[in-house]
Amino acid sequence: MFYSFSVIRSLERIIMIPRKESLHMKYKQWLDTWLTNYVKPIAKRKTFENYSYLINKHIKRGIGELELKKISIHEIQRFIVYLLNEGNIITKKGLSSSTVNSIVTIIQSSLKKAYLIGIIKKYNGQEIQRSNYCFLYFVLYC
Repeated sequence: MFYSFSVIRSLERIIMIPRKESLHMKYKQWLDTWLTNYVKPIAKRKTFENYSYLINKHIKRGIGELELKKISIHEIQRFIVYLLNEGNIITKKGLSSSTVNSIVTIIQSSLKKAYLIGIIKKYNGQEIQRSNYCFLYFVLYC
């Protein structure tokens, strides 16, 4: 079966085949793409709203400027500890473990999708430690 050039281009836009512009993509740019193209079509409205809120309020401010292809697990772990210690933007106190775990889920899911569609070469999101405060503090600071 043969497809015209315009049909192929349309399919590329729908499934987001990586292009040259993804070479230096910031994580915040990928989060916008992931949220719009991969979460919104299948998630419940409330889930989409919660993800959008956490992404815009915390993730983009903390690690959004990092280059997608260069994000390391160490940088993510440091971000998680920051969120647990002083992640509340207003009070400068730590966020709840539940909120931080939701943020970890978003980070893992978005990085896994970037890996599955070929934007990043390696996925190691499973190595991100969930927010058991005492354990994370000990591992990173002792």
